[in-house]
Amino acid sequence: MLWTMDEPYPTGDLPEKDISVCDGSDGSILAPVNPTEPAKQEGLEPMAVDIITGNPVQSKMLMAANETSSQATGSAQNAGDPVCEPSDPVLEHPEPPTEAADLSLEDGGAVPEVTDDSTVSQQPEGMVTDRGSLSYTGEPQLLTTVTAPFSASNFTKGCKWSPDGTCLLVCSEDGRLRVLNLPESLYSSAATGAAPETPLSPPQVALQSREGELIYDYTWFPLMRSDDPATCCYASTSRAHPIHLFDAFDGGLRCSYRAYNSVDEVAAAYSVAFDPCGERLFAGLDGCVSVFDVNRPGRQVETRKMKDKQSLTSQPGLVSCIRFCAAAPDVYATGSYLRSIGLYGTEDGAPLCVLQGQTGGVTHLQFSSDGRRLYSGGRKDPEVLCWDLRNLGRILFSMQRNVTTNQRVYFDTDWSGRYLFSGDCDGCVQVWDTMDDPASDLSETLLLPSVRKFGAHRDCCNGISVHPWLPVLATSSGQRHLSDLLDSSDEEEEEDGEPPHRRQESSVKLWWVGE
Repeated sequence: MLWTMDEPYPTGDLPEKDISVCDGSDGSILAPVNPTEPAKQEGLEPMAVDIITGNPVQSKMLMAANETSSQATGSAQNAGDPVCEPSDPVLEHPEPPTEAADLSLEDGGAVPEVTDDSTVSQQPEGMVTDRGSLSYTGEPQLLTTVTAPFSASNFTKGCKWSPDGTCLLVCSEDGRLRVLNLPESLYSSAATGAAPETPLSPPQVALQSREGELIYDYTWFPLMRSDDPATCCYASTSRAHPIHLFDAFDGGLRCSYRAYNSVDEVAAAYSVAFDPCGERLFAGLDGCVSVFDVNRPGRQVETRKMKDKQSLTSQPGLVSCIRFCAAAPDVYATGSYLRSIGLYGTEDGAPLCVLQGQTGGVTHLQFSSDGRRLYSGGRKDPEVLCWDLRNLGRILFSMQRNVTTNQRVYFDTDWSGRYLFSGDCDGCVQVWDTMDDPASDLSETLLLPSVRKFGAHRDCCNGISVHPWLPVLATSSGQRHLSDLLDSSDEEEEEDGEPPHRRQESSVKLWWVGE
């Protein structure tokens, strides 16, 4: 018997399973406001200091594209944020193979305008650019395994590649976030498109950041580039603590963002996400979302309530996950532990609709690359649902996986948006081709069969992340086990002939999944 309790348990009555949609507006979506660099005006004092770039900025909010001036409103500088030094030796990040100018920050400290081309991840020169020719249906090849410093009591809780693909962020039970560098031999594989010779040496922990309590969620800064140290940072939220922004080069704490509840008390966020431009930080709380200006640490600048008993678009419960759509940055999705999914306007938080159909509390969301589909998964829920955003409320198909605990089990899509990867509580990884036709059973939700399934770990595969420009898959494993399983004798074996306590595994693995 396995048991996990990594996420806050929902309170209140759970709604009955229902596949429905409630429209709360005319369906119109506000057009995104594209930030541009403000005009340099001599004689004006800087109003604030950009936390990401360290450069002064002259306006709080950058206006729409082609606007050439902004009004300076005073001078203020954020200070007093604590800085913590890493306890372990820090290894330097390797320089990326080439520069990617599309996502670079301007000299004035402004965030560059996000266009359709800028949503594609950076990649080194000479690598295989015909991404559509790669296939994930072949037999995966294990590249390397990282076991230290993880253990049965310090199991991993997910992993995420950085936006530029140079390092991997791993969360663990001890309240630490660790950064692993991409093995240098994989840079040459990017140029040739061929799998490297295995096994590779396990990457060492480059640095680590420590939170005070159990980590709820974490995310990379969306414009992160290793050749620009100012953009190398990630945000995390933990129990009974404010949101922290850590430096990905030295592990130090850059600043904190504090969310306050209705009685003006500091509240811990259960989920965090940057908007695609990296200007605002969204934090999910109990029945509301707090919005922060990244350049101004401290108190939230806006609170968007989602719980309204008199509204058809009310979304009560703890906000467990927040996801933005790169193809449509003016819309974001939120998931709740009370099984609901909400779509909102980015600029003003106007509710667009609420989707219900998940049998368990929603723990992870993912938009397709074209923004036409939304994938959702939950805890103690064997389904990953694919929602049609062109026909709100319609489920295109369902993908089956074995999730029997309260643990957050991630899934991810590749750079083309065609293949979806997910782990499960059996330690297996499944791959679905979302372009295939699901089983034609009109009486129930259509079931999409997987095109590949392989055993990645002996224990629960809770984390999975696809590299942004290499056919490399990162997986992480581990979960909390009851003490009676640890004390069980070797004579007590399950059907597969292996004692339950021998199946415990806490590790990070890298797989080559291209042909």
